[in-house]
Amino acid sequence: PYSFKNVHGEFVLVNVQTSSFVSGAGIEGTIMFVEELTDYERFVRLETQAIQILEVAVQGIGIFSSEGKVIYVNDTFARITGQSKETWNTKRIYDLGVTLSSAFYDSLQSHTSIRGITDSIKKGDETRSLSYDFLPIFTESQEPISVLVWCRDLTADLEWQMIRHQADLFQSLSQMAASMAHEVRNPMASVLGFLQLLRESRPDDVKVVGY
Repeated sequence: PYSFKNVHGEFVLVNVQTSSFVSGAGIEGTIMFVEELTDYERFVRLETQAIQILEVAVQGIGIFSSEGKVIYVNDTFARITGQSKETWNTKRIYDLGVTLSSAFYDSLQSHTSIRGITDSIKKGDETRSLSYDFLPIFTESQEPISVLVWCRDLTADLEWQMIRHQADLFQSLSQMAASMAHEVRNPMASVLGFLQLLRESRPDDVKVVGY
């Protein structure tokens, strides 16, 4: 594209194509086709801004074509899934496994989002728990052309839930132990009080004192 100033003094982005008339004597003339690309420029800017937003997202975001080919993955998606962006450029959706690829094609066929598909991956000695959402992207005629895959690492959340569960369990055990101790202390206090009364009322009775 080239930038030209129009009759209003405004700079516009244009695409220029030329076609020449050639005879035996050489080039006799040239026709120039000029097409204003203001909409194209806006599209490029919007695309650039969108990619910048995707790159700083804290969630993993990948875009796959309807054939399952990778169109784009951000750095977070690559990090969460344990693959580099360069490696993902050579992969397809079925490289995520049967469960996730099935959810991908189900979202395409049903034209609806599929959320909360969980999976786990092995990174070194650690197993990470991941959650995936599949959101189909449509054309103006409502035909799905690609799928946005949203990936989140749930490992820290699951670990926190486990800690909370253990804390709740310990609290329940503590309350149960306190309740049992209370139930045991009450009858024992009653028996000891009764025996004390017997001893005081019959202090000379050897059998009572011994009991």
